[in-house]
This record gives sequence, structure tokens and C-alpha cells, in this order.
Amino acid sequence: EELVGNFSEIFLNRSPMEIFEFITQLIKSSSNYSEFKSLVRVFLVESRKYSPKDLSMFQLELEEVKKIIEEKKKIPGLIPPTQDPDVLKDINNLTNFISNFVFK
Repeated sequence: EELVGNFSEIFLNRSPMEIFEFITQLIKSSSNYSEFKSLVRVFLVESRKYSPKDLSMFQLELEEVKKIIEEKKKIPGLIPPTQDPDVLKDINNLTNFISNFVFK
């Protein structure tokens, strides 16, 4: 359990079940060096292929969206106040501020 937990913290894109199966296969193949090495290599390659929690994968798209939003902000009225990130942030701050009041 502890080993699976440690691997899960390192390999965020792999499910605990996948990690458990990987560790089980490693233990079974510990007597065969080439099989052991192959399992580790395949696991590491597959781990690097896709990481749904890795935000760097979406960095280009994020920058593009930010650029579009900034361009739209330059034209008054083009972005409704309910979609303007600055307005939404202010509304959220105000809501948090008000929720801290205790009414008697």
C-alpha cells in the first residue's frame, strides 16, 4: 500500500490500480533482468505519453485564450461583465467578504 501511494504521488497520470499491477509485475519478474528492465521502460514511456493533470500540455491554448480575452477587453462592451475574469474575481472577493459578516 505504501509503495503504491508513493508511486501515485510521483506518477499523477497513472491510476493506483495501474501502479499496483506494475509493482506486482515487477515483483514477479525480479528474477529475469531483461523482463524487469522492459517493464520499467514501458511503464516510464507510457507515463510520459499522457498526463491529464499536467497543465503544461495546455500552455499554448491557455496563452492563446488569454490573448483573445485581452484583445476583447480593449473593446468596451464586447465582453459581458458576467464573463470578464476581473469582474468575476471582484464579485468572488465581495461575496467572500460579505459571507464573513455575522448578522445578529
